[in-house]
Amino acid sequence: MGKMQSSYCCPRCQSRNVLEYDDVIECLDCSLTFTKDILEEVDDEHVLSQEELGRFLDAFEELKDEKKRRNFLKSLDKDLS
Repeated sequence: MGKMQSSYCCPRCQSRNVLEYDDVIECLDCSLTFTKDILEEVDDEHVLSQEELGRFLDAFEELKDEKKRRNFLKSLDKDLS
């Protein structure tokens, strides 16, 4: 699927100037990319962009597995709630 205007807003800068793809949104103002399923599960102030998550995960190689990463992020959200 190609790019299309989105009903999402960027959780980092709150801009509505985002492009929506199948699984992610891309903010055209702050140049960050966010996974859509994480946006639906985690509050904006706790969401990490794919770029931030990649840097974080480099320190935790085992969390590169998508299922383990999602479980970890869910546990963080519970701890912060």
